[in-house]
Amino acid sequence: ALNTEKRIATPTFSQLYKDWSSVHYPTISRKKSVAYTASFNTMKDLHNLYYNEITLKQMQDAVNCAKNTYGQRRLCKNVLHMMEDYANKNGFDERHITQYIVLPPNVKPVKNPFTEEEIRKLESAWENGDKFAGVILIMIYTGMRHCELKLLLPENIHIEDGYLMGGQKTEEGRQGEIMIVDGIKPMMEMFTETNPVAYSDTTFKKHFKEC
Repeated sequence: ALNTEKRIATPTFSQLYKDWSSVHYPTISRKKSVAYTASFNTMKDLHNLYYNEITLKQMQDAVNCAKNTYGQRRLCKNVLHMMEDYANKNGFDERHITQYIVLPPNVKPVKNPFTEEEIRKLESAWENGDKFAGVILIMIYTGMRHCELKLLLPENIHIEDGYLMGGQKTEEGRQGEIMIVDGIKPMMEMFTETNPVAYSDTTFKKHFKEC
């Protein structure tokens, strides 16, 4: 009878997640909650297990089922850690084992800059009417990313004076001037009326790959 009462009082992993997320998700952004939900769904082998009986190895195996990247597995570990904290505070478990979950090395991808030959090809493509080649050249010579370019307003572009107002990396960047070198002034004309890249990152990546 005592064992039955304990079973009833002890939530499964899914039940604990439901209770925890109902409290936590209203306090965070939708983007984060979607990411955490995806991580929970990845750890499906834990869903029907009683939470206080889940071992460190089972948690580690569940994390390892996520994509073999530091970011994806870190999200899973974060969810497990926050659920553990919730379980501790509500008397469902007294252990602190999520701290021992091992993540893969945080290896940052190597980014190769455009070569001089590639830049010349882009310039040639622009001269032959490929407007997106011009967009890439603007990014090369200003250091701006798509997320910055798509927010660029016509009133912030001063082609004759050789600068624009933009950037998002820092507060200084948002308020600072970015030089418009002579070679990209004709390309900047595209942004003086309607923004030609004011679309999603997915669409941008598609055009970038095609170019």
